Amino acid sequence: MRLVGPTQLRQQQSGHAIIEWLIVCLPIIWLGTLLVEVSEWHTTRQRLALATQRATTLASLEGGQTAKVMSALIKHLPKDMRGALDVCVTDPVSDLMRDFKDQRLSQQLGFNVIRHDHVAEQHRQFVAKGWPAGQGPWSRRDISEANRLNVQVSLQRKPRSSWVGMMLPAIKIQTTHQAVMQSHRLENTRDCLQQTVP
Repeated sequence: MRLVGPTQLRQQQSGHAIIEWLIVCLPIIWLGTLLVEVSEWHTTRQRLALATQRATTLASLEGGQTAKVMSALIKHLPKDMRGALDVCVTDPVSDLMRDFKDQRLSQQLGFNVIRHDHVAEQHRQFVAKGWPAGQGPWSRRDISEANRLNVQVSLQRKPRSSWVGMMLPAIKIQTTHQAVMQSHRLENTRDCLQQTVP
């Protein structure tokens, strides 16, 4: 039987203590890193919501098309928030056009539009036309809803922490915003657009 001296015993205990410390501390460090990352996601979502609000409001001044929302969003998106963007106008614009296109104004302008002014008067006309609650047969919405621009924006980013990145390679942050149209609503060539902003 081999006897272990006090120095060797201390070295063995020290080795066990380091291993025990690592077993306890590594999950705590990972959880701390995750909390910092979650806080970052929350802040990013708030900043994305503000940029989306600005972009939606600006697009409502220029016909409400998805491309207008995307260009305004890229302009107002902070540089440290760049990534893969998805922008969607969630309104059924083609059905709204079938129901609420202003024939006279569209002919005068040379392209299809939904009028954004005299909404109450337009609503009364559609009710008088026999549409229940003024809702169009294709869109099932009324003229007031046809003059609201609904936008959904998603941003995909990599986590800042490589520790979190091992578990979650990409994070999708999403927000929505609505604005009342401040111009005649135009036809939309694409409901959704994707672009990676470097």
